[in-house]
Amino acid sequence: MILFVPVLFSAGVLVAWWREPQGGILILASVLWFNVTDIVSERKFTGEIEFAFLIIPGLLFLLSWYLDGRRRETHGPGIPPGNGKPRS
Repeated sequence: MILFVPVLFSAGVLVAWWREPQGGILILASVLWFNVTDIVSERKFTGEIEFAFLIIPGLLFLLSWYLDGRRRETHGPGIPPGNGKPRS
């Protein structure tokens, strides 16, 4: 089980290069799944802070996806935010 989480986390990072929301969710799910199984097996929360840092890439991928969607709503899908001219 301990090897399953790094594999899911790495898969989430790889997926996020092409699909930010799916990869970010996979990263968050892998960290959450590990913590839930750890709490259930140990019958207590150990509070390992290093696993909290693992959610940062997932949150950043989701934030990037959200902000990109807002930019597209404002500028349209074919207009880059810089010069206002359509892409050729």
